[in-house]
Amino acid sequence: MALAPASERGIHSEALPLQGGIKPFWSEANAVREFLELPVSEEWNYNEVPPGDGSPVLVLPGFSESDFMHTVPIRSWLGGLGYSPHSSGISLFLAPNIHFTQVDRVSRDIFEKEGIKINIVGHSMGGVLARRIVRNNPKIFRSVVTISTPFTQEERGRPLEGIKQLNVYTKDDGVVNWSRCSIDGENIQNEEIHGTHSGELWNHLMYGALGNFLAEVSKYEEIEAAKKRLPFPVSSKAA
Repeated sequence: MALAPASERGIHSEALPLQGGIKPFWSEANAVREFLELPVSEEWNYNEVPPGDGSPVLVLPGFSESDFMHTVPIRSWLGGLGYSPHSSGISLFLAPNIHFTQVDRVSRDIFEKEGIKINIVGHSMGGVLARRIVRNNPKIFRSVVTISTPFTQEERGRPLEGIKQLNVYTKDDGVVNWSRCSIDGENIQNEEIHGTHSGELWNHLMYGALGNFLAEVSKYEEIEAAKKRLPFPVSSKAA
């Protein structure tokens, strides 16, 4: 069973070109507005997102970001929504290869402790690390969410298989090329939001996209588990 098409949820989804503009870096100052709007938004107050199913969500910060500052709001929100949020323990994100062993160990520990496949979320360069972690051990993950994370040409030729993916991007990005932050494929959703690169971890539209996506993944997992209990085989595509 595939996730519901983005068009059915009113989400703009398209095959994006490999070339696109980058907003002036000074436009990132608008991140302050995203931070101020979040506490009064419907999404932050759980009014427009389905409740969670208790599954673990590991959140990774982006370049020069910290788990002890930048990912605190989203982890707090995920916990209130009904998920089991986890920190990677990264005090200052420098590069994916530097933090790979640490995050790989954290993810394995989470799976061993909770016994449930993990949802992993990464902002910017943290999304690059998230995809590498999933590719290294796909059996313990149920989904990966990247937020303004560019795809390399190699990744475009080797998409993750059997893993639900959400790629969030903004055309107002003043840091990375937004047109490289999505990829087409089975079980992949690309969602455009309005906001800055720096402010996406506080962007209420990103929270809404994340909450709805995780709920769809949860529903998919429930159906797959139910099919395994049937006395006869059922095709996922048929469902």
